[in-house]
Amino acid sequence: MRILFCLVTFCLHGPLVLSADAQACGREGVAVQVLGSGGPELQDKRASSSYLVWQDGQARVLVDAGGGSALRFGESGASMSQLDVILFTHFHVDHSADFPALAFSSWFEDRNRPLPVYGPTGNSEFPSTVDFVHALFNSREGVYRYLSVLLVPQEEGGYELQPHNEVGDPSSVAFRNEHLSAYAARVIHGFVPALAWRIEIGGKTIVFSGDTNGEGADLVRLAKDA
Repeated sequence: MRILFCLVTFCLHGPLVLSADAQACGREGVAVQVLGSGGPELQDKRASSSYLVWQDGQARVLVDAGGGSALRFGESGASMSQLDVILFTHFHVDHSADFPALAFSSWFEDRNRPLPVYGPTGNSEFPSTVDFVHALFNSREGVYRYLSVLLVPQEEGGYELQPHNEVGDPSSVAFRNEHLSAYAARVIHGFVPALAWRIEIGGKTIVFSGDTNGEGADLVRLAKDA
């Protein structure tokens, strides 16, 4: 299998806030930006897992949103109003903790269209993607129920979070719009429902394995020709 990211340009930002001219990643073509590559430990001096996929200077896809990624997102020069979709690999806290902050920031950026959120189904220990989002923002029992407006569009076609559970069939497209297509495959991560993601954008193919032991044929299928 070839290295999964060989066809794209990488843009890495350190902890310092960069100038406006230096912030944007991938002004031309397709680029992957690492917002965070750390784990759950606080001593590793890195934000937790989170990645941005850019196309021609626009941040199109956010993959995972671990702790610290909201700050890194802001430093990157990206805008939540630009995102076409958020993709979760799984719901360990080091992959999802900053999602509420990122979702709420969209409100201040005057996003005027829905924001699809895709991720795994659940089990007895972990919520599905739909349950995860509603557990945060549901108007009756959500942790941040004061933000329940994020689940209800203020006007037809306006901003709202649209969560979707993805079973992980590599042969079936999970999300598609005029800019990109996203496919998912189930991967093995202990008892945690987990997905790998394949993004086809701008003539390039990028695969994020997420946390996995590397076993299973579906990941190999998903990564073919990436």
